[in-house]
Amino acid sequence: MGSEMPRLRDVPVRRVVADPSWARDLARFDAAQFGPREAWPRGAWEQALRASSEAYLLYTLTAVPGDTAASINALDDMHPPILAAGGVSLGVEAEILTLAVAQAVRGQGLGGALLDDLMTLARDAGGETMFLEVRSDDPIATGLYASRGFTAVGRRPGYYHGADATIMRCALRSDAETGVGEQAGAGEE
Repeated sequence: MGSEMPRLRDVPVRRVVADPSWARDLARFDAAQFGPREAWPRGAWEQALRASSEAYLLYTLTAVPGDTAASINALDDMHPPILAAGGVSLGVEAEILTLAVAQAVRGQGLGGALLDDLMTLARDAGGETMFLEVRSDDPIATGLYASRGFTAVGRRPGYYHGADATIMRCALRSDAETGVGEQAGAGEE
């Protein structure tokens, strides 16, 4: 994963590998970002966070000295506030399962940093390609994915409530890294 952690207006952000203790917080965060119809419920989060073939990363606020509101929130909820959350299935064909940034901190690079971290996790776990679905009516998210090499490869009509999904794909490794093309000439002399 990236060595540099993003900063939010000079406030350090902490990267967390989520475990099942985060299920309640993630269900609330998901509902706040996607609305109740699209959000994963707590039970889905509990199941996902136990899956060995998936990884979930969070960026959380790191309480700074004198920041009483953040300290109280962290003590009350047992976890610091979530700023961004993302999940990826691991395997040769990896998939971004979810990626969201809190509305209050969008446009500050957290989504791109989180996507980079998820892509690195997948690549390090042996992933060769990555897929995702994105709302077809979300040009900001689509632009973020395109900036990381994703291209549209299909469409799922009505996938989201009120919107189609664009299926996007990205190579995580070059042909030289995967050995594609090397077999074509193997054994020829």
